[in-house]
Amino acid sequence: MDRTFHLSQSHAEADQYDREQHWAMTPDERLKVARALQLRVYGAAAPDVRAAGPEFQGIWRPMRPK
Repeated sequence: MDRTFHLSQSHAEADQYDREQHWAMTPDERLKVARALQLRVYGAAAPDVRAAGPEFQGIWRPMRPK
């Protein structure tokens, strides 16, 4: 993963540049970037949230409109 620098003149131009970067990557490249970010932020010993036990069931509830 090579780091690149792009100086944009506006937020809209920066957003467009980000989209073009994502569109140019293959799905495998996107997965590699996501994995690298995950390792950088959480480390290698981070638990897998998909393997959470029943003690975490029901913590997240959908919000109901009032």
